[in-house]
Amino acid sequence: MGGKWLNGLGFVLGDVLMVAASPGVITYKLEGNAVERTLELVKFAREYKCRLVQVKRDGSQLCIEIPPSCLKRAGFATDETLLALYEPGLLKLQRPDLS
Repeated sequence: MGGKWLNGLGFVLGDVLMVAASPGVITYKLEGNAVERTLELVKFAREYKCRLVQVKRDGSQLCIEIPPSCLKRAGFATDETLLALYEPGLLKLQRPDLS
């Protein structure tokens, strides 16, 4: 997942995000001071079956990985259209409600 819109939300190259998935939703939480908190974050991710991802560059645009295990846990297909909802430091992916 990526594009110019990530820049506008304040994500920068190298940011670390905790990724959690449950049926119908994938949530990304920006983790501040991630380098200093590496052991704490890894322990939390393992205990709660979350993933840690970093904001990367794909060509000229920023991107964030959607781990396949999170897609499966959320029940999403790889080619499915998802709605991204944003609050500062928090990004949620879910199916659009067209009703």
